[in-house]
Order: sequence, then structure tokens, then C-alpha cells
Amino acid sequence: MRFTDDAADDLLHQFHSASLSPQLDTAFASLSNPFVAQFNPSQSLRILEDRLSQNPKPYFYAALEGVETGSFDFLFDPQRREQVLLGQRRKSYYDVWASYTVPGSVPPPADFRALDYAMDNNRPAGQLS
Repeated sequence: MRFTDDAADDLLHQFHSASLSPQLDTAFASLSNPFVAQFNPSQSLRILEDRLSQNPKPYFYAALEGVETGSFDFLFDPQRREQVLLGQRRKSYYDVWASYTVPGSVPPPADFRALDYAMDNNRPAGQLS
């Protein structure tokens, strides 16, 4: 899980309410380092943007594992037009299971809108104009 809001404080409060206390286990944590590193490129820039923003928006990402489905992602990000995303990485594409706007939410304004553009699909791959 990666998040930018006060979810950590909420989790700690729930742990304390259940008479649980956090334990430090660096050996166990080091086992997850290679796994977590693969998610960093797609998550870290968004988290950095939130940390540097004067108007941060909460961000929540969880990499989950299902018995039937294998690994899959859950994402909540108010900066996206569709704030909720549920899907799974495949070898050559991302399989979106659900992507939707939270009812009653106001979508973020578009950064820009192209007034005119053209696409040329006849160039060989890698050749720029």
C-alpha cells in the first residue's frame, strides 16, 4: 500500500483500539524490497507531486493478491478524471476491470485541450519528423 493522506494514523488508531502494537521486523521488510521497487516508478512521481503541492489530494494505492485472480491493483486518486481504478498488469497490456468516477465528485479540470492535431501512422517505428 502507498498513500499520502492520514491513513497511517487511522491504521495505528485501529491497531491500538484492538490492543495491537506495531513491531519492527527489518528482516521481513527487506524481503519485500524487490517487490516494492517494481511499483515505485508508477507511484513515486504522483506521491512526490502530492508532497510538493500547496493543495494536496489524498492518494491511495494497494497491490493485492487474489487466490483466483493473482495480483491486481486498487487505486483511488482524486486527481484522475475517473478516481477509482481496479485492474491487473498483463505481459503486454494493462487489463482494466473497473474505472469510474465517484458519485458526487467534481472531476479535475483538463490541463489542456488540443484544438487541432494530426496523426501519421506511415512512418517506420523510431523515425521522428
